[in-house]
Amino acid sequence: MRPLVIGVGNPLAGDDAIGYCVGVILEKCTRSRDFDVMVLQALEPGVAAYLENRSLVVFVDAADPDALPEGAKIAVVEVDPKRLSVEELAEVLMNISSHESNPVNIALIARASGVFNGRVVIVAPRASRLVLGEGLSRDACGLLLDTARRVLEVLGSRASIDEACARREAGACGCK
Repeated sequence: MRPLVIGVGNPLAGDDAIGYCVGVILEKCTRSRDFDVMVLQALEPGVAAYLENRSLVVFVDAADPDALPEGAKIAVVEVDPKRLSVEELAEVLMNISSHESNPVNIALIARASGVFNGRVVIVAPRASRLVLGEGLSRDACGLLLDTARRVLEVLGSRASIDEACARREAGACGCK
């Protein structure tokens, strides 16, 4: 089964939308796409079902700037849910709230349910402004294409991005 990219973010919450917008760019502007794309405004536990039989899933989700090293613009982190024992996994799952879903929780749920045994990578561009009702900041707009390219690198994809299309889609996300 092809790798899956899940772009996540709320388009009505400032830079939280960056994962959503990168997902749209990858979905609409990638030539010779050799991976699947989902674009979601929020994660919920049911998303774990989409990881079934995937060897690689890449989540694109905004990063809290306080969680990134000084000067870092895009973090790439691999999560390995296979490293937890059954007991550790059960303990983590007992404490997951459906209101606090994140890429790690989704990967753990998929692993625990037995439908997923692949790799999970989170590509997390810096979110500098999370304001309800605001669009992407200038900084976030500047990261859209770089983040999309970083996802292609993580995938090892031979696909390319149509930059004119990417600029149009960035404009639809509120970038100038």
